[in-house]
Amino acid sequence: MKQIFYYIVVVLAGCAMAACYKDMGNYTYKVPPAPVVKGLDSMYAATLGDTLLVQPTVTIGETSPHLGFEWRIDVPAADSSIFFYGPKLQYVFGLPPGLYPALLTVIDSGNNMHYFYHFSVSGVTEYGA
Repeated sequence: MKQIFYYIVVVLAGCAMAACYKDMGNYTYKVPPAPVVKGLDSMYAATLGDTLLVQPTVTIGETSPHLGFEWRIDVPAADSSIFFYGPKLQYVFGLPPGLYPALLTVIDSGNNMHYFYHFSVSGVTEYGA
């Protein structure tokens, strides 16, 4: 019984080596261009009750593929996030004062690549210093 087991292991190992023999690793791989985001700051101040508007310009190379945008503002105190979709973030700020990490995800639908851009939102009240 042990001989049959060893025979099967040797045959499988031989098949695996034979399958990889012809693979020379000479693949043609073209790195897609990353999007260029202009007008996205690292920190935004948002006053309670006012509209937070973030509207960057995003371009990719000479072509203009279909881009998707997903915005996320993390709320650590509630252990949740607020999501928005579209080329701009427009939100009537109603969160408690504090610093909130945020993320813009640019999605290239041509190759399904996701590009991530981090920024922060500082929530203040109009009476804060």
